This record gives sequence, structure tokens and C-alpha cells, in this order.
Amino acid sequence: MESDNNISREAIFYVKNNYKKITGIFIKDLLSEKNPISIFMAGSPGAGKTEISKRLIEVFGSNKIARIDPDDIRPFLPDYTGKNSHLFQAASSIGVEKIHDFVLKNSISFILDGTFSNYEKSKENVSRSLNKGRPVFVLYAFQKPSVAWEFTQKREIIEGRNIPKEAFIKQFILARENVNKIKEEFKDRIGLWIIKRDLHTNQYESNFDIQNVDDFICKEYNENDLKTL
Repeated sequence: MESDNNISREAIFYVKNNYKKITGIFIKDLLSEKNPISIFMAGSPGAGKTEISKRLIEVFGSNKIARIDPDDIRPFLPDYTGKNSHLFQAASSIGVEKIHDFVLKNSISFILDGTFSNYEKSKENVSRSLNKGRPVFVLYAFQKPSVAWEFTQKREIIEGRNIPKEAFIKQFILARENVNKIKEEFKDRIGLWIIKRDLHTNQYESNFDIQNVDDFICKEYNENDLKTL
């Protein structure tokens, strides 16, 4: 629809012209560090990435590390309602890029919250940090797909943020595949963690410095498995 295209274009225009303001909101009083670190979140929608990344912020200290999340950028964009979140994907991605550029340039530690479902972009992001001499960690959040999908649907009711089932399935599969590919490519140059969370009991199981997330997942889900959700 033309009106949808207009909303997307306006959002992109807004980000490009207000990226300094948006960056300031996320960076606030964070200072440069001598040895900044980079943490990249990965995993399907509803896996608990946001909650885990916020817990990490509490551990490190909110004045020590930036948290970059495209979902947090969208509410600042004109005409965003939550239910039309798909119209703001390009604009929020540009916002993430601008903030990512800033923290790399200014030696600020960060957590980049995303699914890791885009292999080329994930590889580029990891490479940029490695080229800066930063310690790099990929944190894969795993949740049983039935529970993750249930949480995603409940979140839509509360927040209005819609994720179609097809998109959920694609991101669930690609996140796991890409995390393993990235670890295989960069080997010991990056650290790989997996955190499994039971959203029903709020219990966490963590494994650090692993080589392949499949070793810690009891079942390798395929598209046919996920279509039955």
C-alpha cells in the first residue's frame, strides 16, 4: 500500500536526519574505555534475549556498557504503533547502524540485541569489532520453540509488536545456523555462549566458551516441526 510505503520512507528520512539525537538517547553518559568489549545477542523472537541482555547491563553497570536494540528505536519514530512494526525494519536497522558506528569509533562497550538471522550482516558486525582489537562474544539465547512462540504471541497482545509465524520460523532456524557458522569461521577469535531459559519457571542454564550450540540443544528443529506450532 502506498500509505505504508510513505510511512516507511518517512521513518527512514527521520532516522537519517535525527541519528545524533537517537544515538544520544542510547549512549547517554557512557564513556570510552581502554579495553571495550562487544557482545552480540542471537536467537529467535521470544527466546528471552531482551531480558538476558538487560540482566547483563545490571551486571556490568548501566554506565559501563551500551545496549543497542532495534525494538527500542522504533517507538521514537513517527507513526509507529507496534502493530505496524514491519514498516520500520529498515529505519530501525539504520538507527542500529548509526549507534553501532558510534560505539566502535568511541571505544564504548556494547550489547547488540538481535536475532543473528542475517549471516552476512552478522559476519560484518563481528569482523568490525575484531578489526578494532576488541574481545567479541556471541550469546545465543535458546528457548523451546513452542514456548518462544507462545511468548511472542502474548507480547503482541501487550505491546502490539507483531511477528508473523513465517518470520518466527525463519529467524528461529537461521539464528542457530548462523551462530554455528560464525563460530566455525572465526574459531577462537570469538567466544560463544549459550543461555537456555525456561520462561515458565524463569530458570537459566548457561554454558560458556562452547564450539557449537547444537551440542547443548536436545533437538534440532526443522521447518516442518515449527509449522505445527
